[in-house]
Amino acid sequence: VVHTPGADSVLRGTVVSEHKNVLSEDINDNPRDIEFVLGFRFHWTDAAGNSLMRPYTVPVADDFLSVTQAASFVPEAGQSVATARFLGLERIANQVVGEMESPW
Repeated sequence: VVHTPGADSVLRGTVVSEHKNVLSEDINDNPRDIEFVLGFRFHWTDAAGNSLMRPYTVPVADDFLSVTQAASFVPEAGQSVATARFLGLERIANQVVGEMESPW
């Protein structure tokens, strides 16, 4: 990992969405199970600015790949949005690495 000018390739990403959905409630309408959803776009280029993403049959705007990941958490069990966010980001990182390892 080096600064952009000396890099062989550059991976840029942006969180494009982040929201929570209540999956279940108790009889007093308190959330019992909550889903945390993250949306992320990334773009991988070589030093010359050429896309290193594998080709798609459906064009993707600006050669960006969109990734969405969800993780649920249970507040009563001591879990939090931070727990779900970490799990979601970990899953997104695995998807990004998988995309970079894909034959293209």
